Amino acid sequence: MKKLSFLTVLTFVTLTVPLAFAGEVVHVKTLGLVCDFCSKAIEKVFLDTGKVESTNVDLDNALVTINMKDGQILDDEFIKTKITEAGYEVQNIHHQAEVKHD
Repeated sequence: MKKLSFLTVLTFVTLTVPLAFAGEVVHVKTLGLVCDFCSKAIEKVFLDTGKVESTNVDLDNALVTINMKDGQILDDEFIKTKITEAGYEVQNIHHQAEVKHD
């Protein structure tokens, strides 16, 4: 029984660990984001963390897209705080695993 439990845990870890280290894309829907100058400031805040590969601010849709480096994460509270400090309201935050094609 111990061997079966061990194998079950080992299989689970083997299958889920690579997902934890894959790059992640975070989509943040905001309210009031209309200024190009301010969007550049938001991009810089996230790039300066050292955890972010790239960012994109879509002013037409008030959407901030954050592409994380492999194995890096930013929690929702940090993201919300930084965008709120910039003067904008966060409507929602959606995390999406990045799909890599080798």
